[in-house]
Amino acid sequence: MPRSSTGQPLSKSSLLTSPLATNWRMRYKDSPKFAFLSHGVISHDNVNTVGYADDDLKAVLQMFEKDSFLNNTLLIIFADHGARFSGLRKTIQGKLEESGIVTGQSLFSRIDEKNRTCASAGVEDHWCPCLDLETVSIDEPIVKEAAEFVARYVNNLTSQSNELTKLCQLLVLKEVKTAFREMPKEAMQRFHDTKNGANDWCDACEAVMGAKAENNIFRDTLYQVQLVTSPN
Repeated sequence: MPRSSTGQPLSKSSLLTSPLATNWRMRYKDSPKFAFLSHGVISHDNVNTVGYADDDLKAVLQMFEKDSFLNNTLLIIFADHGARFSGLRKTIQGKLEESGIVTGQSLFSRIDEKNRTCASAGVEDHWCPCLDLETVSIDEPIVKEAAEFVARYVNNLTSQSNELTKLCQLLVLKEVKTAFREMPKEAMQRFHDTKNGANDWCDACEAVMGAKAENNIFRDTLYQVQLVTSPN
């Protein structure tokens, strides 16, 4: 472990600001450098502990910005895979985190942002996180709750002054016409396993489909609701 001028070990928080680190940064500031850093031990067995590295990562980024390293640095922060086990893997997000990378592309090649698809990125259809509009029953409680919220929101806007109150009538929810929600592609929701499990070399060759996954993040799901109010 690096030590201070007095011989005492330096803590993580003081490593970046120590005279030793400062001297190294300034001495080699104009020299090209490459570094690959990993903290897999922190979160390898528990995804919740990745937050322990937050303060150190923040300190590194702040140092990069303060010393202008970001002006000529390609900085990549990435994870190599999602949760290896636990209940998280049974959720929709957990399924997405199992996706393998089969297509590579240079970071210096131009990407057409208007025509990006899962297929162009080498992502199989049952791993595709692109969202589709899925029809929802207008009788679902969250649909009714959303429609009522819209009516209340408009009423609050038109009741903020005496003048507005005189000009605008309060709206009453009359009918919900249609409702949709944005969800990942159905193939991804229904994907259960591969025919040969972990030993399968091609997860698209023998995909085993099952029932659609339960939407357990429904309060973070985007809904589109068409409604009628009275009067209006």
